[in-house]
Amino acid sequence: MPDLDPRTRLAVLYNRFGDDVHDLLRRRYRGVDPDAITDAVMSAVLKTPADADPDAADFLYRLADRARDKLRSALRGDRRRRTREEKYARAVTTRLAAAPCPVDVLADAEAAAAIRDRIARTDTERRVWDLKQSGVTDPAELAARLGGSKSAARTVLARFRKRIERERSRTEDSP
Repeated sequence: MPDLDPRTRLAVLYNRFGDDVHDLLRRRYRGVDPDAITDAVMSAVLKTPADADPDAADFLYRLADRARDKLRSALRGDRRRRTREEKYARAVTTRLAAAPCPVDVLADAEAAAAIRDRIARTDTERRVWDLKQSGVTDPAELAARLGGSKSAARTVLARFRKRIERERSRTEDSP
């Protein structure tokens, strides 16, 4: 095969030996992704020296050995990656819990109640605040649930926005 250009030579080698090497590796490494085996075979064919004689009796086994080495290297790297990811996952889950501490939840609830008391001053405003916190943001729906007009709901929401802005500027200005 010395008269073939390199690409044609690789294609001929793969067509001639690829399936056999793939089958040898698949039998040896059961459960391994067939694409990983194919990648290893392709890599072994690409690394075949130009002066290698494909008609030699042991060419198939030398090619299979190269492919096996490539596959084992890839599997080793994959195993290291999985181990590293599991280690980091364990490190993340053994640190502070993702769920908030009950003390933090209580402090947040107290802070939210204090903010509600400062912003929602009347009974109607407190009902609007509670509805807004439960996800109702449309003025028409707020008006329907409160039994008032849409413009009244918009007015309450506008007051909330102004009061919230004042609270923010107050907390940002304080040291």
